[in-house]
Amino acid sequence: MRKIKIAMLLTKATRDRCFSKAAIVRMKAIGPVSGLAIDKLDPALMQKTLQDADAAITGWGTPMLSEDLLAGATRLKYVLHSAGSVKNTLCEAGWRRGIRVTTTSAALGISVAEFTLGLLLVGLPRGFALAWRTRKGHWWECDSTQNKGMHRTTIGVVGAGFAGRHVIRLLKPFGVTVLLYDPYVTKMQATEMGVVKTDLNTLMRKSDAVTIHAPSIPETGKMINARNLALMKQGALLINTSRGSLIDEAALADVLAAGKIFACLDVTDPEPPAVNSPFRKSENVFLTPHISGTGSALRQGDYVVADLEAFAAGKKPAYELKFEMLARMA
Repeated sequence: MRKIKIAMLLTKATRDRCFSKAAIVRMKAIGPVSGLAIDKLDPALMQKTLQDADAAITGWGTPMLSEDLLAGATRLKYVLHSAGSVKNTLCEAGWRRGIRVTTTSAALGISVAEFTLGLLLVGLPRGFALAWRTRKGHWWECDSTQNKGMHRTTIGVVGAGFAGRHVIRLLKPFGVTVLLYDPYVTKMQATEMGVVKTDLNTLMRKSDAVTIHAPSIPETGKMINARNLALMKQGALLINTSRGSLIDEAALADVLAAGKIFACLDVTDPEPPAVNSPFRKSENVFLTPHISGTGSALRQGDYVVADLEAFAAGKKPAYELKFEMLARMA
């Protein structure tokens, strides 16, 4: 295994959150690590840290590696992003230079999928709505036919990225039918995943619960809208752990006010939602502050170290990206 000089471009808070002591020990075995004492990132300090580095570790809060920052980093070959989207991680000139980039989106996807499964398990039997009503003094004052478990229900998954695919894997033991909408997945690939590929309207109409895992790109803006929300079953569950921009929130607020569906929203547009947002007040909403991926931080650090070890051994890392993939990513 050849030695790789590593530049850690993270604040102390992010570094401590994502990298365990054991991960740092593994990293130092790969090569010398600079930047472990950084408390606050600024361009001059980043430039100094990048000098003579073969690899840079970026993450939450790291400024983009611009042409100016890269000017003195002539040896830089790898950027390992200890978070999800890399759109604001490396400038186009860096990609053109052939710098290889990895992401820990897969680690985040596992955490998002686990959170989603929890929402499904509690949300389908109307646990969130009944908890709200119970706190207000009510007791079992609802239509019991709308209280469902997982067995023999239909779950619609929108988007088969890392999170969506892991949701599908987690659903396998529960005896559910899974419908998938993802224009980039073929019917054969869907069959291999054990799901039924369908169009978005059919998915919205047939599903007892819909969970959204598509990226926030121009094509997906407000893809969940008044037209397809109207297709949902009475008492259906809508989960969004992706991005708030995927939903027409005004249309969703109207559907929720009518009492037709229940929504679990970990994301909104904007974040946080306005103080007077209907999502803060509705009995039909379980609202959380964009936490679905937060349980994966130490896993993210481990993924970065594993990819570093692969680079050092001359092997292909598990989660490398290509520049042309960015257009389909959040």
